[in-house]
Amino acid sequence: MIKKLFFSLVFFISFGFSQSRISSDAIRKVRLENFQKNYAGKVIRFLGPKNIQVEGKLLDVTPESFILSDNTFQKAYSHRHINHVYVIPNKKDLLLACSLSIIGGVVSYFSLLVSKENPKTQIIRSVVFLGMITGGLVGKNTFYKPLKIDISGKTYG
Repeated sequence: MIKKLFFSLVFFISFGFSQSRISSDAIRKVRLENFQKNYAGKVIRFLGPKNIQVEGKLLDVTPESFILSDNTFQKAYSHRHINHVYVIPNKKDLLLACSLSIIGGVVSYFSLLVSKENPKTQIIRSVVFLGMITGGLVGKNTFYKPLKIDISGKTYG
């Protein structure tokens, strides 16, 4: 009886102290601040006005727009109707994906040597090639794809 009373009291008090609604604009503002802090200087891509793809180096995020550079000039784009932005992978990500391909080939070679005592050269080439392809696919799908950043004011859950 006391447990039921205690849990029901905690349950009703939690409704009294919970935040019933969070402002969508406040969430968007926080996401834009974090976006500027974490991704300034990186190459981004988004759908701009009239569904035109815009790509450039992020220089600054103002309360009303993104300021991008494409190595020749700077331009501001309004982010009012933009819900997500893609961060484009750079050369370090490509190097990481390629190194996974090399690691896949080496691992497949060693596992072939462990499983078979004297394999033929054709089998070695085939297994190493398949290991490199598998490692490359894993690296590409894991590390070398655009990162989707949600900057909308929507909450999920």
